[in-house]
Amino acid sequence: MCGRFGVKLPFSTLAKLLRAEPVDDDLAFGPLDLPSNEWGPDYNIAPTDRAPVVIRSEGLGDRIGLALFRWGLVPFWASDPKVGARMINARAESVAEKPAFRESFKSRRLLVPVSGWYEWTHPEADPTKKKKDQPRPTPHWISSPRDEVILLAGLGATWRDKASGKGLRTFSIITTEAADSTRAVHDRMPVVLEPSQQDLWLDPTTPPDALSAMLRPYRGALEHYPVDLAVNNVRADGPELIVRIGRVPDSARGQ
Repeated sequence: MCGRFGVKLPFSTLAKLLRAEPVDDDLAFGPLDLPSNEWGPDYNIAPTDRAPVVIRSEGLGDRIGLALFRWGLVPFWASDPKVGARMINARAESVAEKPAFRESFKSRRLLVPVSGWYEWTHPEADPTKKKKDQPRPTPHWISSPRDEVILLAGLGATWRDKASGKGLRTFSIITTEAADSTRAVHDRMPVVLEPSQQDLWLDPTTPPDALSAMLRPYRGALEHYPVDLAVNNVRADGPELIVRIGRVPDSARGQ
């Protein structure tokens, strides 16, 4: 799974890097509650936080847009937006059929730009110690060895409150089996799209079979290393969260 990620760049810089139009009121996804220029960078994005996503819509013509969505997809038919906290990830194996995600997979695909994401390894339990005295899971930062922005396969949705009419724009990150480069940390990973796949993922005319073929472990280079436990606090933020703190314990195993 992917339960926490980070973006090192502020919204405006990220938009320039991706050559994307900053979007505060996108026709495809409804109005935004706060202006995008107030966002970022954020080294510790957690479920229900807002984060930048790359979208394509009729209102943008041939251009792509960068907008802020809330992490945790809320289907349009949901009675309560709180369900989004349980829908931060969509499994590649079932995304085309699962009711919560299938409509978004057909027509509301997006890209999630990240500098990296976090996963936790769990040391072997010590049978001589009580539960409260067991070693704590170790967070790892997973990123490009060239410090490049990574684009993940995502899904978008808009939920609207029937009483107030206010809209909520949300997203989920698709996950697949881990690549060789990350399997030591976790047995799942986000779907990282190759540059040649990114336009096809956003294109509404791309056939379902071609979309499904993209949902595979990443073949490129990724690196991971342990970071400080401070990232466990969802309120923590800053570049110190992704500083390497040492080596991976031999006893550590994937979650």
